[in-house]
Amino acid sequence: MWPVGRRNSMTNANDTRGRLPRNALTALFALHAAVATALIVWNHPWSTGDTGRYLALADSLANGHGYGLGNGPAFVPEGWRLPGYPLFISLIGSALRSGVAGVVAAQGLLYLASVWLAWRFTEDVFGRRVGSVFLALSAVYVFVPYYCGLASAEILSLFLVNLAFYCLTRATPLRYVLVGLVIGLSGYVRPNLLPISVVVALAVALVGRDRRALGQATTVVFVAGLVILPWAVRNHIAFGVFTPGPVFKGTGTSLLLATWQSRLSVHSMMEFGMRGRVDAELAESGLMDQLRALNREIGVPADTVFVTLESYPDNESKFRAERLLTAAAFRNIRERPWAYLRSTAVNTMRLWMTAYFPERIPTPLRIAFLLEGGLALALGIAGVALAVREVRDSRRGAVVAAALTLVFFSLGLCWLHTEARFTIPARLLLLAFASYALTSLPKALRGQPRPGAGASSAGTADWCGPTASRAGSTSCSPRGPWRGVTSGPRRCDNL
Repeated sequence: MWPVGRRNSMTNANDTRGRLPRNALTALFALHAAVATALIVWNHPWSTGDTGRYLALADSLANGHGYGLGNGPAFVPEGWRLPGYPLFISLIGSALRSGVAGVVAAQGLLYLASVWLAWRFTEDVFGRRVGSVFLALSAVYVFVPYYCGLASAEILSLFLVNLAFYCLTRATPLRYVLVGLVIGLSGYVRPNLLPISVVVALAVALVGRDRRALGQATTVVFVAGLVILPWAVRNHIAFGVFTPGPVFKGTGTSLLLATWQSRLSVHSMMEFGMRGRVDAELAESGLMDQLRALNREIGVPADTVFVTLESYPDNESKFRAERLLTAAAFRNIRERPWAYLRSTAVNTMRLWMTAYFPERIPTPLRIAFLLEGGLALALGIAGVALAVREVRDSRRGAVVAAALTLVFFSLGLCWLHTEARFTIPARLLLLAFASYALTSLPKALRGQPRPGAGASSAGTADWCGPTASRAGSTSCSPRGPWRGVTSGPRRCDNL
C-alpha cells in the first residue's frame, strides 16, 4: 500500500529547499519552549478539578496499594479515571522527587516532542515547505502549550496521538503494529483515543481496497485491542463489567450539561461548574430544581454540584448518578430537541476553539486568542478539503487517516457539553492541515501547482514493481489503491 523505503519516500522532492536553515529551526523550537515555559509559570499551582484525584491515584500506585483509593479494608478500586496518567505521575514522581513541578516539567518536554513528531509527519506527508510553515504556526498557537502547565492528561494524550501518526509514515513493515501499540496505550489515558485505531484502519482499508490493505487495517485494530485487553479483564474482575474504558463513564453528567448548555450562557455554566456559583440566570432556568431532585434520588446532599462524578463519594452513588443523570438528559432533549441539536451543531466547531478563559486574562487577549483559534480552524478545514482532493499518491492514506481523525473528534464529542481540552490531542494535526492550506491557497489562486498535489508531483515515489523499475520506465501503474493510474510521469523507486 504505502511505500516502504527511505525516509523521504513520502516527501515531495520539489520541497527539498523548503526546509528552514538549521538556525531558524533551532530558533522556532526555542520559541515553542519559551511559550510553554511561560505558560507553565503562569499556570502555577498547575491544578484543575481533576488533579487531586489523579495525584491520589498516583500515590496509591507508588505505595503499592493498587489502583484505587484508600488502604487495607478501606481500599476502593477506581472505576472512573483510567490508569495511564496516574501511572505517568507516579513514574515522574519516583524519578524526579519533585511533585507536581516535575510533572509539568515533563509535560513541557512531551509537548516539544509532540511538536517534533507532528512536524516530521507534516514534512513526510505534505513536504518540507509545509513543515516549515507548521513550525511557525504552532509556535504562536497558545492552546496546546497552555496545558503543559496543568496536571491533566491532555499533553500525554497529545504525545501518544502524534507518535501514532508519526509511526504511520515510517518506512518499516512493522508500522501498523507500532500504530496499534501506541493507540492501545493511549486508551489507558483517555477512553476516546482507543477508537482512533478503527479510524486509522478505516483509512487504510478505504485507500488500499485490496486484501493486503485489509490485513494491515486488521493489524492496527487487533494490536490496539490486545494492548487494552488487560484493563478490560481488570474491570471485569473488580466490577463485573468487561469494558476497555472506565466503568463509570461520566457521559451522564456531560450529556445533562449539554442539554442546559443550549439554554444558558457559557459564563453561567462555567461559574457553576468550576466554582459552584449560582447566578440569576442559572437560578431562574430550572437547572437547580432539577439538580436538587436528582441529588435526593441519588442519595447525596441536594446542592451537590453534578458536573463531575467526583462529587459522588462512592462507587454505588456513581452508578446511580450515571444512570439517573443520563435519563434526565434524555428527558431534557425530548422537551427541547431543536435547541439541543442546534447547540450540538455549533459544538462541532466550538470544540476546536477555547470558549472560556480565566478571568485574569485581559479581555483583548481573550478575543485575540479566540480569533486565532477560529482562524486556525478555518484554515484546517480548508486544508483538509484541499489535501483530500489533491493528494493522490503514496501519501494519501496518511492524509485520509488524519482527516478522519479530526472528523471523529468532532462527531464523537459534539453531543456532550463543550470541553475544548478533549480536542487538544488532535490540534497539531489540525495545524498540519492549516499549514497545507496556507501554502496551497495562494498558489491555487494564482493557478500554480500546489505542494504535494496530484500523483504527478515530481519526486513523489509511488510503489512500482521491480519490473517497471528495471525497465527504467518513467510512467507506471502503482500497486494498491492507484493501480492503473497513469496520469503523468512518476519516478519508479524499487523500494
